[in-house]
Amino acid sequence: MSDFLTRTYKRVEGNPWQTLEQDTLIISPKDHISHETDGVGSYIWGFLTGEFPLISIMDHVCSEFEVARDVAEEDLIEFIQNLEKKGLVICQV
Repeated sequence: MSDFLTRTYKRVEGNPWQTLEQDTLIISPKDHISHETDGVGSYIWGFLTGEFPLISIMDHVCSEFEVARDVAEEDLIEFIQNLEKKGLVICQV
């Protein structure tokens, strides 16, 4: 298990977002760019409250979507790093 999975992330306040069916649309007010996630990304987005370590989110994803843990870990890390790079989530210390 990666140490990365022990981290907890939360959505950056002030970024409006809305879930429509299974997709989530997130707007970055700084640069006026919209970001869209699919069903799994939307599911993960719902957990990014600063309360759940990534390992817990990964467990939920594995259970909900019946995906192998190694695949879920790799995809989750990539997804979170992408959101962090875009300024949409922050790591809680």
